[in-house]
Amino acid sequence: MSGVVVFEVDYIRDDLGRIDVTTERVNGATKAFDYDYDLAGRLTVYKRLKAAQEEVASILPWNLPQHIRRLLREKSRAVC
Repeated sequence: MSGVVVFEVDYIRDDLGRIDVTTERVNGATKAFDYDYDLAGRLTVYKRLKAAQEEVASILPWNLPQHIRRLLREKSRAVC
């Protein structure tokens, strides 16, 4: 083994327990993502953070990555 992390994800949550920032490491490459919510707690913006700038993408639920859609489904089931 070379000691390179194959896959790792870190989550930073806000005071309400929602995902605020994720950091993903895949085969040694790191990507960070930021999540913004509206006042009702719904995810409104998913941003990939870059070192020098932010790429901002407003999103609709069907544009979310599959792992985020799954988390939202699980969260909505837990609330209902």
